[in-house]
Amino acid sequence: MAAETNSYIEKAYERLTCISADEEKRLEYEAREKAVRDYNYLMRSNWREGHEEGMIKGRKEGLRQGHEEGVRQGFAQGMRDFVQGCQNEGKTREEILEKLESWFHLSQQEALEYMQDFAEKEEVH
Repeated sequence: MAAETNSYIEKAYERLTCISADEEKRLEYEAREKAVRDYNYLMRSNWREGHEEGMIKGRKEGLRQGHEEGVRQGFAQGMRDFVQGCQNEGKTREEILEKLESWFHLSQQEALEYMQDFAEKEEVH
């Protein structure tokens, strides 16, 4: 028999023979083995489910953050273009500040900050 050629298989075969000899012990052994398999299966499937859920949440959060950053950058670029466009049209600093406040509903302080950030210094009147 093949089990006799390999001592490891032989020992396992003897253990199986012993367990099989006592029906109650065999049933207990099978129940333990099933419990271990069930536990391992549940752990793997729960891990996969949790991992997948985490990936989905991470993607959503990343998209949200990316969208917010894109809106901020787009707004900043629009404000830069607006301020520089007004300068190119020969508008004074006061006229540009007034337009920023009225068109974009900015406070005087916010309008001033945009002017400081985006105005081409040498062209401001």
